[in-house]
Amino acid sequence: MVDHSAGSSALGYLFQCRYALLTALERLKVDIGAEISIEKFDDVTFERDGTPLELIQTKHHVGTAKTLSDASVDLWKTIRVWCDGIEAGIYSSGVNYFIVTTSLASANSAVGKLKRNNRDVEFALEQLTNTAQSSHSQENQPAYQAFLKLSPEKRKQLFDNFYVIDASPDAEKVQEKIRNEIYFAVPAEHHQYFLERLEGWWMNKIIKCLVLTGSALIQVAEIDTKIDELREQFKVDNLPIDFLDELPPDAIDLKVDDRVFIRQLKIISATSKRMEHAIKDYYRAFEQRARWVRENLLVGSELESYETRLIDEWDRHFEKHKERLSTNSTDPEKIDIGRNIYNEIQDLSINIRPECNDSYVVRGSYQMLADKKQVGWHPEFVDRLRVVLSTGGQKK
Repeated sequence: MVDHSAGSSALGYLFQCRYALLTALERLKVDIGAEISIEKFDDVTFERDGTPLELIQTKHHVGTAKTLSDASVDLWKTIRVWCDGIEAGIYSSGVNYFIVTTSLASANSAVGKLKRNNRDVEFALEQLTNTAQSSHSQENQPAYQAFLKLSPEKRKQLFDNFYVIDASPDAEKVQEKIRNEIYFAVPAEHHQYFLERLEGWWMNKIIKCLVLTGSALIQVAEIDTKIDELREQFKVDNLPIDFLDELPPDAIDLKVDDRVFIRQLKIISATSKRMEHAIKDYYRAFEQRARWVRENLLVGSELESYETRLIDEWDRHFEKHKERLSTNSTDPEKIDIGRNIYNEIQDLSINIRPECNDSYVVRGSYQMLADKKQVGWHPEFVDRLRVVLSTGGQKK
């Protein structure tokens, strides 16, 4: 039998994170000053100044639709968490409690009476109290005890603010709801790419917070800021920047790296550190340009036109410095000229679009052109490369 537990757990966490993003987007419309936390007070919590306002337990099930019954483990595990928090004084009387589940709660059950519509809190409280007192479920016993330990007043207070949101869309369909929330942020043809970047940022932020503090606390306003930032990147005079902090997947080893653009830098005796920077720029620009092409974000021959501009600007600098050569120029002088050419090119700001101005795009694009021998740094780079490549070979 195949064990699906790991996949189910991963989907459950994806559902939790996506549902948090969805509810945060909805919250933006009414309370931009709220904070949202993951794995702090509960699976998902809206809070302000460290005080929880809404606690959300997410329950995601794969496969055949399940039923949320009055004795469900999902239900009582959640109730136990909340009862412990109430008893410890962590939750105030004004907190709202939500179970969000892909399961279905029968309309006639106690949990069915805790939905947003047709609520009957007294019936639900009475029935679930009876369940806690009479059920023989060993798995639920700790939860039953925690619930019955609460005073009747506290139980009533909990149930007055307790909501069951059943038959929730699964992890994939929650993403569709997120897409609807950002519908007007960018043109329809960019929705998927915009959503991928927003979700990627959201997941990375949650993971970093969890690693650093054990729980993720994010200002809802940060999401609004990120949407504005992404919206700007998808305008006609801009392009998304996705690889600013990315590193090559393989460790950098200059001893075995014989790519042409690295050989070009060795010809001008570039330092190891500068060659490492070049490798990072090459990787980032290559991946970025490839993603723009995959997502059809470039227009016509825009990339070719951009490279033509880069080559033209390089040629002007190259020819300017070549004028310093004479028949008596020594190898050190030629290397010095090559370094000056490279330094000037590294400082250029030539944007593929007016507002797409991150430096790794231009620097990395020049490394890519150097790799194709369309530009070079040493004033005699063509001849030098011919000798080097004929003796040393080129890595495929």
